[in-house]
Amino acid sequence: MTNLEFNRSAIRAGNCVSGAWKVVTGNLATYLAVILFIVAIYIVIAVINAFIPVLSIFLTIANVLFMAVLAGGIYYIAIQDVDREPSDFGMIFTGFAKAGPLLLAGFIEAIPSVAFAVLQFTGYFANLFGLGSLGPPRAALYQSQSGVGALNALPAIIFIIAVGYLLFLILWGLVFFFTTPLIMDKNLGAVEAIVLSARSAFSSAGGAILLMILSFFIAVLGALAFCVGLFVAIPVIWVAKVIAYRAVFPSLDQQRWDTPPPPSEYGSVFGQGV
Repeated sequence: MTNLEFNRSAIRAGNCVSGAWKVVTGNLATYLAVILFIVAIYIVIAVINAFIPVLSIFLTIANVLFMAVLAGGIYYIAIQDVDREPSDFGMIFTGFAKAGPLLLAGFIEAIPSVAFAVLQFTGYFANLFGLGSLGPPRAALYQSQSGVGALNALPAIIFIIAVGYLLFLILWGLVFFFTTPLIMDKNLGAVEAIVLSARSAFSSAGGAILLMILSFFIAVLGALAFCVGLFVAIPVIWVAKVIAYRAVFPSLDQQRWDTPPPPSEYGSVFGQGV
């Protein structure tokens, strides 16, 4: 299955967004139901965390795993709509049939975020126990010329790290750009889907990155509209990615025959000999 063919340089970000707007507004009730369902889950988790804080870490892990599977159902609905096939809210649970690959792919994709969280957690405890406080060694650093130079260079170092981290997030996002749709549409395993997603997304990197940027601004505009706009903006982002996916991986009825069909296909004996 990893030998699946795909179109290169096929993503037109503007077309993906405009097409997504038409798809979402054409099936708005289903996408609003999906968003409200997700919001309800987050509200329940927030309430439980407020009253039973000890469960917070377990709820966070469970929520990440649940959302990884739920994302499969969300993309399945979008694929159905883009392919002009029937869709409904109940399809959001179709991801549970492929929970294994979705969870494994989600776990791999989350590794950098988990590592970053661990670093933050470590820094928090360092400050909590005074390990990061301004003690004698750091005070002496302020008094030395080299120390002053190092401190003056700190903003530049932070900027370089931030830019490097942003570039890493973009590249990492490209690797997993089509992973979930491939699992749901092509029934691939997690590793197969990740490898094929990386190959295909990097072959259309310009369009994929532009779509990421447009998706960011769509989310910002949705948030500026008193956050109510997010109820439409987020589904538009989902569907835009699926339209990009379909441009790279056309459905079977969109593909042309590579070889001519047999003469019998046309209901005639012409060309079959005598």
